[in-house]
Amino acid sequence: MGMLSRTGRALAAAALAAIALAPATPAAAQSYKQSWALCVGTAPQPAIAACTRLLTRFRMSRANRAIAYNNRGNAYGDLKQHRKAIADYDRAIKLNPRYANAYNNRGNAHDAMGDYANSLKDCEHLIRLK
Repeated sequence: MGMLSRTGRALAAAALAAIALAPATPAAAQSYKQSWALCVGTAPQPAIAACTRLLTRFRMSRANRAIAYNNRGNAYGDLKQHRKAIADYDRAIKLNPRYANAYNNRGNAHDAMGDYANSLKDCEHLIRLK
């Protein structure tokens, strides 16, 4: 008695992880939400600042970190800073090797730089993911 089933242990572990990853104060939670709102779809400079804030100030899951890197890469791409964009897409892919958007975006950045061989590699990898 008193022992949790495998499902119960998994749910308890997930709940503890959510608590550990959640911002500690209401102000931090608001800052977290505001940062995501800016990181997801704004002008490049605010998006870069917000994504960087998320990546440096908050503990997030690997999947969310990959999204933040991808979004920051998109903002760098909008500014024609393709090398920085590719570096962020590389980080996103390292965190989530099945993240199709990051491969697509990295392929586009390679293409914009005239690096068609690497662009093609990303396109081929993207097709294998589907």
